[in-house]
Amino acid sequence: MFASSHTFTTSFDSGVVKIHAGVPQQTFVVHESIIQATSLFFKAAFTNRWLEGCEREIDMPETSAKMIHLYIDWTYTKKLKIGVPKTLYELDHVNAILVAAYIFAEQIQDNMFADNVLDVLIAASKIKIDGESAYLDSDQVALIYRSTPPSSKLRNFVQDEYIWNGRAQRMDDLARDILPVDFLFDLIVGLFIFRPAPKGKSPTKESHSCIYHKHQNDEECYKHKRVR
Repeated sequence: MFASSHTFTTSFDSGVVKIHAGVPQQTFVVHESIIQATSLFFKAAFTNRWLEGCEREIDMPETSAKMIHLYIDWTYTKKLKIGVPKTLYELDHVNAILVAAYIFAEQIQDNMFADNVLDVLIAASKIKIDGESAYLDSDQVALIYRSTPPSSKLRNFVQDEYIWNGRAQRMDDLARDILPVDFLFDLIVGLFIFRPAPKGKSPTKESHSCIYHKHQNDEECYKHKRVR
């Protein structure tokens, strides 16, 4: 089991609440104290329902049942249980689950869950299968930038992955029409910051400007031609 865990203590001495997730809908029953322990969203949601005398349940149709199952399991065990990938395809699938889990963590305002997810994502980035790692692909990068604020630590992670570990050959695997402009801008800025200073004199500052001219190397430059 590919898992990351930490110790956290809470009480099971509480009533239960229901979470209806996904389409088609699935219902999950969980101890109220557990679901409220680290999530500001669930704490506020079920507190308001108690104060208003409403039923202790919440509908989350836009969240998949698999994600709610993963989160509820984590709330009880504080372990992210994801199978060990054996192929690059499986590793890419693990990355997709973790990206979605981090975005969900931000939505429900659970910083502890988010940090645990990111630790597992970092561990996954270190896995090599047949000498290759699985980068976060174009769809995953686009989802991250579409679903997180500029200050997101997940954005910081994906930027550093490409700045420090990216290779020109792998850029051909990315879909240019999908990559967010903000990601490309962040990538360029990061490369400017971390790249080694180029040696020698900048070609744009050289007096010999013919390297940018349209004429061939063996063709005379217009500057040396006489105007007839």
